[in-house]
Amino acid sequence: MMSPRGILILLGVLVPISAVLTCGIGAADIDAMSILHVIGLKLGLADQGDLTFSQIAIIWNIRLPRVMMTLMVGAGLALCGTSMQGLFRNPLADPSIIGITTGAALFTAVTIVLLSPFLSQWEQFSGVGPISLSSFAGAVAATY
Repeated sequence: MMSPRGILILLGVLVPISAVLTCGIGAADIDAMSILHVIGLKLGLADQGDLTFSQIAIIWNIRLPRVMMTLMVGAGLALCGTSMQGLFRNPLADPSIIGITTGAALFTAVTIVLLSPFLSQWEQFSGVGPISLSSFAGAVAATY
């Protein structure tokens, strides 16, 4: 059995490796060395070499921001879950204990019922989903 420190070290090594490997998965397969080369190029540590402009654009503008945002969202969710478990001293604590899930569901249902004729036009105009915003507002209101 590994110690907690060993598990953290192992995960600290696996997260960057998996982030680089997931940047290569998509319609245009790009190998891991090219991904590292693009990151080095943007940091000023490497030259362009045999990389194409499309490879650089795909990795730097599309895939890498999505992977980084996924890592940040996952870390935020883990932090929130851990803090809730610590707050209630219950390893099985989840958002439904204090009604966060119910508040989000209520605001979502009210938005769908009251604004259903306007939802598609609003989302096309603003680019932001009103259902997502109302769910978030309901979760915040229930938490408050």
